[in-house]
Amino acid sequence: MRPRITVRTLIRVLAIERGENDQRALRAHLKYRYDIDRGGGIVETYTGGLLEVSPPLEDVYFLEHFLALGIPGTSAFDEICRLGPNTRQRPVKLETGVLAELLAEGLAPSEVLVFCVNRGAAVQPKGPPLSERQARTKQLRSTAKNCRKTAEQLKQIQQISIPFSTGPEMAESELGRSITEKLASGGIKRSAPRKLVFAPTSANAPVSRPLPPLPPVATAGLIKGLVTSAERLDGVAQELRRAFKRPRDYAKSVFRCDWYELTKDRTGKPLYRQGAKLYELVFQEVMSAASFRVTTLRDIRTNRVG
Repeated sequence: MRPRITVRTLIRVLAIERGENDQRALRAHLKYRYDIDRGGGIVETYTGGLLEVSPPLEDVYFLEHFLALGIPGTSAFDEICRLGPNTRQRPVKLETGVLAELLAEGLAPSEVLVFCVNRGAAVQPKGPPLSERQARTKQLRSTAKNCRKTAEQLKQIQQISIPFSTGPEMAESELGRSITEKLASGGIKRSAPRKLVFAPTSANAPVSRPLPPLPPVATAGLIKGLVTSAERLDGVAQELRRAFKRPRDYAKSVFRCDWYELTKDRTGKPLYRQGAKLYELVFQEVMSAASFRVTTLRDIRTNRVG
């Protein structure tokens, strides 16, 4: 059973704290109270509250617009803009608007503000320029290409067969004695090393068996690791290319899909009309509730943000 929401005190904006330099609104002091009856005698009470945003925001009046969102006319917005840091001044009551409607559904203003700030490209600091983002993707693809090239070269090297003789040691010094014999004469003992024989020197030369230049097991592991690394780098480059291609559109999709999930989970229904108003504020783009619904369902269906 869905919890029952009862608003005991409507939202009142008590005061606005602003920055010292540009008088940008940074904090808003609110007062409200609502109860959530979850059944079985369990009633939770919530009260407001301090809203806070961190500069820089693209909209200088973002906090004022957020508080007055959906209220007809400009009177509420003007009154909020005139508020100062003193909490004893006459408060601004929000009887209508998006925040009042969401409060009736159990979504507090602080929760809605955090949602908008965390998911809105319009209120976030701008990322690196397009040229820098493209350079990152190009570097990843280039490294992946080098990994594949190295792996292929190692494969070709390992196809070379070097005859490896297991026969007796041959003389290596100008004195006609092998290195082993020279060391033995000095009291140093060692086993006779195997000799590389590239061509038989006589009909009675020992039989040789071909071996690759590098250790087979270790080299095979190295080749596999290079191929795996190349695949991972290509995957990361693809994700970056998709996200960097149109970052603002990607942020819009995230906003719509996350709002759908949040409101449906908390209220049992997607709140498209309120979501469209918040979308307009965050992205500075007019969108009707019907268009917001259509684009949201399209994004979910095509899994654009998954």
